[in-house]
Amino acid sequence: MILRWTIFLFVILLSVSLGAQSLAIEIPLLLLFSLVFFLLENSAYHLQDPFRNRPSDTAVTSIARTIEINIKQLLGEKDVPLPLPQDDYFVL
Repeated sequence: MILRWTIFLFVILLSVSLGAQSLAIEIPLLLLFSLVFFLLENSAYHLQDPFRNRPSDTAVTSIARTIEINIKQLLGEKDVPLPLPQDDYFVL
């Protein structure tokens, strides 16, 4: 939340500092800078927790199951579990 308010403050200060420019230059610059910063903030929010089972996350459950299968095969055990079924997302 602090990051979002900092971006708002930056955009307000930028609009004040560009007050001497014409509106044809000021408005596109404000839109461009605010769009870039808000998109970065949104991307950071979605990537901050890599273990929530979303498409951009690390498939920890599938990786752990693959390791378990490989170890049981190396040990020669007969009770080897099946790999997890794939969802709509990519699995490593």
